[in-house]
Amino acid sequence: FRRYIMENLIMVTAVSVLFVFGCSNGGSDGGPAAPEEPTIDGVWTGTSMTTSISPASHPVVALMVAYLNQPYAITASFSTANGVSCTLTSTDSGAYELLSGSFSGSTFALSGTYSSVAVLTGIEADGVLYDLYLHTSSFSGTMSGDSITGTWGSSYNVTYSASGDAAGVITTSDRVTLARGK
Repeated sequence: FRRYIMENLIMVTAVSVLFVFGCSNGGSDGGPAAPEEPTIDGVWTGTSMTTSISPASHPVVALMVAYLNQPYAITASFSTANGVSCTLTSTDSGAYELLSGSFSGSTFALSGTYSSVAVLTGIEADGVLYDLYLHTSSFSGTMSGDSITGTWGSSYNVTYSASGDAAGVITTSDRVTLARGK
């Protein structure tokens, strides 16, 4: 009986191997297909958490400190149709940012191209009104299976609302953690 099982197992295994290697998705030489490259395409959900805001001495930063280390829900929609693009959206507010750049292997580096909140006006700090203008934005990270970890950084030019004169630059850095949507 043992011999029968072993002989039939070998025959079934041999037929299975021939079937797999003979399929059209195998390599051009009839061998197995090359492993698929990981894809970042799709919707990812998770959190972003501001870990630094500078310079600490700027009056507007004093208002923002309350948001340090407070995670907030975001979604990231990636597409590799024409290069790599991503829309980062705050789940609570609906504010979003468009970014584009590169994806290679498992890492990506993107730069901001548009933000729905690129201009924030009339921010009162110490009795003075300020306006913030998004100057630069970047999002970079690493994909591992169905998770992404990364850094989202932004730089804002600050002006006095009344005169439009320069009032400094504020930079922020966020830690981002995402999971592929199901």
